[in-house]
Amino acid sequence: MSEWQPISTAPKDGTSVLLAGTRSVGEGFWDDGSECYGHRGGAGWFWEGDRGSLLTASNAIVTHWMPLPEPPK
Repeated sequence: MSEWQPISTAPKDGTSVLLAGTRSVGEGFWDDGSECYGHRGGAGWFWEGDRGSLLTASNAIVTHWMPLPEPPK
C-alpha cells in the first residue's frame, strides 16, 4: 500500500481515492464543479457518498490522499 501524500498531488479526474482530513478518512473524489450548478461548494473534493448528489453536497476538507488498496482475493 502507498503512503499518505499531500492532497496537492492527488488525481483530479474523478478517480476514487482514500482521502484524509483532520477528523475523518474515507473514499472520495475530485469534481471540477461543472455539474454542481452553483451549489455551495463548487469545485473540490467530495466524499464518495456524495457522488450523484453534488447539488446538495459540501466540499470535503482534506489534507492527504492515497490510492485505494487492491480488494481481497
